[in-house]
Amino acid sequence: MLENLSAQEIVSHIISKQITAEEVIEHYLNRIKKFNGSLNAIVSLKDEEIIRNEAKHLQQNNEGPEKLLFGLPMAIKDLIDVEGLPTT
Repeated sequence: MLENLSAQEIVSHIISKQITAEEVIEHYLNRIKKFNGSLNAIVSLKDEEIIRNEAKHLQQNNEGPEKLLFGLPMAIKDLIDVEGLPTT
């Protein structure tokens, strides 16, 4: 279902509570597991439990003004310094 939605639609669904940030994270973690072996697109990944906890925290704080990228998982190129992840 999610692979057919735009980023804007996913955010809208999260804000309206039609889906949760946790469901979005699970969907994309599963896709990474399924496809990354052949694509090698994701070089390093934060600990999955940390990612899930961050999504849960977002969902619990899903109040207030609409945010452009609220709840969307993001991949960051490994040449950008991110605490706890290797930089090439």
